[in-house]
Amino acid sequence: MVLSDGLACFNGVSAAGYQHTPVIARGRKPNELPEFNWVNTVLGNVKTSLNGAYHAFDFSKYAHRYLAAMPIGSIGDYSQDFA
Repeated sequence: MVLSDGLACFNGVSAAGYQHTPVIARGRKPNELPEFNWVNTVLGNVKTSLNGAYHAFDFSKYAHRYLAAMPIGSIGDYSQDFA
């Protein structure tokens, strides 16, 4: 069974022999369609992931925040004699 938003491109699903159930929004917002709740969740997670990846590429802009959040002891004290 294929659940879709009713676009014409999904007519091929029926032609291929699968059961197609279109859900027409008719002015409803995406969060008002419980059938597609998982899609909204996946899209939100992908968006968050991409934003995080983009943020990581701009390390020079945020380096002071990352380094300021680290406790001094975790960086290492290289003045100690390890012999």
